[in-house]
Amino acid sequence: MRIILVCSNGISSGVFARRLRKLAEDRGDMELNLSSAGYESFRKAHDYDLVLIAPIGDVLVGKIIKTCQDNNLKYLVIDNNDYQTINAENVFSEILKQTSIEGVIQMNNFDSKALESIAMQLISKGGEARSLAMEAVFSAKEGDFEQADELLEKSEVALTEGHTKNAELLWAEANKTDIKLSILLIHSLDHIMNAQTVVELARELVDVYRNRKG
Repeated sequence: MRIILVCSNGISSGVFARRLRKLAEDRGDMELNLSSAGYESFRKAHDYDLVLIAPIGDVLVGKIIKTCQDNNLKYLVIDNNDYQTINAENVFSEILKQTSIEGVIQMNNFDSKALESIAMQLISKGGEARSLAMEAVFSAKEGDFEQADELLEKSEVALTEGHTKNAELLWAEANKTDIKLSILLIHSLDHIMNAQTVVELARELVDVYRNRKG
C-alpha cells in the first residue's frame, strides 16, 4: 500500500510518517510504503493508494484536496489535535478502517454542532469573498487596478476556503456519511454559490475597466 503524508514543506509530516511506519512494522502483517512530502513535491506525483493531509490551513488543504479530486485519489484529512500531539495511533487506526472504502475519506463526525460550525464558516467566507470582489470592482472603476487585483486575489482566497468546507460535505455524503440538512446549511451553501458568481463577474468587470482605461 502506497501512502503519502502531505504538509506545507514536508518537514513536520516526516516526523508523523515515521511514527506511522513504526506502527506498521510492529504489526508485522502489512506492507506499508509511506512517504512524506510538501505540497509542491506532491503535485508532481500521484501514484498513491491514499493521501494523508496535514491540517495546514484551509487554503493549502483545499489545494491538496482539489489535486486529489482531479487525480481520483483517496484522501484523509488528519484531525488537528491528533497532528499536533503526534497521535499516530488514531490516524493508523483510521487508515486500517478506511483504506478499503471506495472514494474520498474525511475524518469528521458531522453531528448537528459540526454542521452548524461548517454552515457559519460557509456564510462568513462567502460574505467575505463577495464583499472583497465588489470592492475590487469599485477600485477598478476609479482606475486603481493594482488595488483591484489585490482585492480580487483576496476574494478568491476566501472563496477557496469556503469551497474547501463545501467539498468536505460533498465527499462525506458520497461516502454515505449521514448529513442532516437544515435551513441554515442550505442558506450557507447559497452564500458560497452566490459568492462564486460575484467573484467571476467582478473579475470580468475589472478587465473591462482595465481595457477601457488602456
